[in-house]
Amino acid sequence: MGSEGKALEKEINLVDYWQVIWARKLLIIMVAAVLTAVTAIYSLTIEDIYQARAVIMPVNRRADANSGLSTLAQQFGGLSLPASASSSEILSLLKSNQLRERAINEYGLMRELFPVKPDGERAAGYTGLIKAAMAAVRPGAKAGMGSAPTVWDGIRKLDSMLTINFDIKENTITVTSRHTDPRVAAKVVESMLAALMDHMSGEAKRIARINKKYLENQLYSTADPIIRQKIYNLIAQQIETSMMSEMKENFAFTMIDSPREPDRKVFPDRKKIVKIGSLISLFTGISFGFLVEYRGRRKSL
Repeated sequence: MGSEGKALEKEINLVDYWQVIWARKLLIIMVAAVLTAVTAIYSLTIEDIYQARAVIMPVNRRADANSGLSTLAQQFGGLSLPASASSSEILSLLKSNQLRERAINEYGLMRELFPVKPDGERAAGYTGLIKAAMAAVRPGAKAGMGSAPTVWDGIRKLDSMLTINFDIKENTITVTSRHTDPRVAAKVVESMLAALMDHMSGEAKRIARINKKYLENQLYSTADPIIRQKIYNLIAQQIETSMMSEMKENFAFTMIDSPREPDRKVFPDRKKIVKIGSLISLFTGISFGFLVEYRGRRKSL
């Protein structure tokens, strides 16, 4: 009897709940409809985000190419060994402010990241409206609003746009950029990879030039014909490295998937936002209906 009584009490409670919902159905529907409409309108105000990406694979340089340099460096000292294009080196460079500043300055990213309207004002969107409202409340904030963006602003902008991922299993690095303009998203990835190639080829040329000069000086201080022949071979290697770095293509990394201008947005999913918003709105409407019913019963007591 005890279990049957509890089951009957539960059934009665559910019936009471349903009666409240049915009695307040118009209020619940109105609240849910209004909140769903607000959610739908809000989803339309969210800017479309496009994603461009590139996949690269570091080029493993031959270990035997540097074996002679290592031996000679132990004998004489002062010889710079060329660093291999390791994944960790490329990852560190892609995340460094130095490379991002180079991409900004050499590939004109400032005008892409901070476009200028025809009347000369910076296109700021909702952020600019918020800053303008803050400046109206705080007159002291107006001083920095008309100033042109700096390189640091560009670096911070790239920090928010770029994502660097490393796949250990495949030994590949994925560079991803997100922006409201698909062309800018692709341009950022292209500029970062071009700046990376310029930096690594420039460093290789610089080290090869230093090593070549050092090896040429060692020729004058060495009479052993065997060592002199080794030095000649190493000088030839440095010349080859310098020439290869001039080509740049596939010098430090191989392009597996080049960046392309995306044709579809990746965010927002407006249908999903409206669906979730409608469910939350329905629960909110039901809760509001129960609250109104509770307050009505308290007043009637």
